[in-house]
Amino acid sequence: MLKTLIIADDSTGANASAILLTKMRLCAVSLIDYNKVNLNQNADVLAISTDSRAVEETEAYNRVSSVLSKVNENDFKVLNKRIDSTLRGNIGAELNAFKDRFPNLKIAIVPVFPSSKRVTVNGIMYVNGIKLEETDVAKDPKMPIHISNVTDIIMKQFKGSVANIYLYDVRDPSKLPELITKTYETNDAIIFDGETDADIRKICQALVKANIPVIATDPGPFTYFYTKEVLRKQNDKAKGRFVYLIGSVTDNTYKQLVAASKHEDFELHYINPNKLLEGDYEELTKKLVEKVKKSPKKVNILTTTDLNNPVILDLKAIGDKLNLSTDDVSKKINDALAIILTRVLDENKDVYAIFTSGGDTTLGFLNEVNAEGFKLFKQVMPLCVFGELVKGSYEGLKIITKGGMIGDENAFIEIKDFLEEELENE
Repeated sequence: MLKTLIIADDSTGANASAILLTKMRLCAVSLIDYNKVNLNQNADVLAISTDSRAVEETEAYNRVSSVLSKVNENDFKVLNKRIDSTLRGNIGAELNAFKDRFPNLKIAIVPVFPSSKRVTVNGIMYVNGIKLEETDVAKDPKMPIHISNVTDIIMKQFKGSVANIYLYDVRDPSKLPELITKTYETNDAIIFDGETDADIRKICQALVKANIPVIATDPGPFTYFYTKEVLRKQNDKAKGRFVYLIGSVTDNTYKQLVAASKHEDFELHYINPNKLLEGDYEELTKKLVEKVKKSPKKVNILTTTDLNNPVILDLKAIGDKLNLSTDDVSKKINDALAIILTRVLDENKDVYAIFTSGGDTTLGFLNEVNAEGFKLFKQVMPLCVFGELVKGSYEGLKIITKGGMIGDENAFIEIKDFLEEELENE
């Protein structure tokens, strides 16, 4: 079975969408002759161009219908109608062909490509911050576009019913699955707003949570994230969990913790650093171990930052009181955190990987488990690396490390997504 089947209206678009999926280590094949479709390509991803962007509406419908007639629902996990990033072509007519062939599937339209500055807000498409109709696409010699409202563009040809879900609802993951379900009760398709990859991920997660299979309709990123989310749900190995140990206390770390606390896959566990300095934290450790063991969340974060009262410890004042240097105070806290993390790992064998934030925190854990260092595999983001431990009691444990000031507010979420992808592809 194919992981993803892409049907595009030109070969450039087919290739552009297919290549994104290779980031998941999926094998992709792109075909240029829609008359000779063969699904048996020994590939995970098959992209087919119907070369129908500039043909007449009826011809576009017929070409797409011809390809789809050779396809059954059990041939793929994700079905994608690849559309132009500036909405040129016979989008509505080709969606009619999809709807006629697979009437039980709903249509999710996400006309967004953030890295190329294509976004949709309040149903209006913008390119580099300019309304679509005011860009060079209005001067296209074959298919000029003189409107920016995505619904109006789709409905010029589409024969089904369409509704919009705007940005403020996309960014409310607690309500989005229910809203999607309710909207699809009376509509064939939903057009989603989006400005960032994080918005796209929220849409994908909500669709999978709502358990509504859809025809992914987009210029590429949505299909990539949707495929990843579908495979994550279906892959038993994705049950492995992750533990984050956050010892850094920067303002940036606080923002990253806040963003993670609002995400449904995260649970935060506050560790009072004053308790660690007192030396007797056995009871605290037992409670944390049990909380992590009982947590249903994908990611458990152990942190010395209290989100309700984010006060940075005055290490010098504490050191003066305890007759210790500032470095010794920091080491005492980080050594205690390392012991707690080790106990958590000892009692939770389903942990696939850990993430440590803060150089001293990372060093404390390495020393605690007698690791000699890292075998480095990949860069997750600039100044953030992925590898595994070398030697020690947790040799081979997957680990990501970074400094507290590295990454934007969504860094912890991006690290989770990276680890999920690694886990799925093992």
